[in-house]
Amino acid sequence: MDVTIWAVGTVTDEWSSEPAAAHFDGRPWQRTPLPAVTPAGSDVQLTSVLAVAPDDVWAAGNYQTPEGNLGPLLFRWNGTAWRAVAVGKEGELTGLSRDGGTVWVVGNETTSVPSYDSFYLLTHAQGRWSRFDMKLPLAVLAHASGTGRLWGLAGNKIMEYR
Repeated sequence: MDVTIWAVGTVTDEWSSEPAAAHFDGRPWQRTPLPAVTPAGSDVQLTSVLAVAPDDVWAAGNYQTPEGNLGPLLFRWNGTAWRAVAVGKEGELTGLSRDGGTVWVVGNETTSVPSYDSFYLLTHAQGRWSRFDMKLPLAVLAHASGTGRLWGLAGNKIMEYR
């Protein structure tokens, strides 16, 4: 039986944190290096991972800018190495899902003047990103395979996207 499990998170020390990714393939867990894409000393978090295939894995999270704002982090594994994927300059990414050839990413942005939160879904299909604004933040993403339906939990509401 072929087993591949991925886990992401954060490794911290007294002064900073860095994103971490590891996989298990029947042998001992092995950390895989991630590219450095954030300013040195930033607090960094990876909060979600999506394994599509052994050579197609996504990891999402955020980092803290020197000004105290959040910036999005998205990485993609190609079977050999992680690469950073550009998805914007502000906000955080909180969830991943996939249906067919489309990868879905949940994110939010906060502006300070005036204080305002905006929530969105990003889709990646056929090499292009599209953005859909939402009224509520999604906490969880799930899909019904082959249906084109994506489900999300937003507060106490279950939302469907097609």
